Amino acid sequence: MFITATGSGIRKREIACDIAHFCALSLMPRLENKLYVNLRLIHNLRGKESLAGDCIWEDDTCTRPREFTVRVDSSQNMQDMLETIAHEIVHVKQYARGELKDFSRNIK
Repeated sequence: MFITATGSGIRKREIACDIAHFCALSLMPRLENKLYVNLRLIHNLRGKESLAGDCIWEDDTCTRPREFTVRVDSSQNMQDMLETIAHEIVHVKQYARGELKDFSRNIK
């Protein structure tokens, strides 16, 4: 699992990467070296886009993507931010294993 984080402060990025890595390894250990996740910690994402977080796949594979961006509102309290990251990593797992599909991306 290759996880990077941008935004916020270094300590918050480290904690965000740690929880994302823990959740990903717990949910999908066989995909450990096959997924790329970029965590973007965005201040006041909830105020800007009415989101606590979201998960977007970045590669062109429609069936089982391997590259993701997870955006999280970094202005949440720490517990809520970590819960949001854990929730979004579940979506990473669902997309990566073909359990969740984004049909809007298949429209030509």
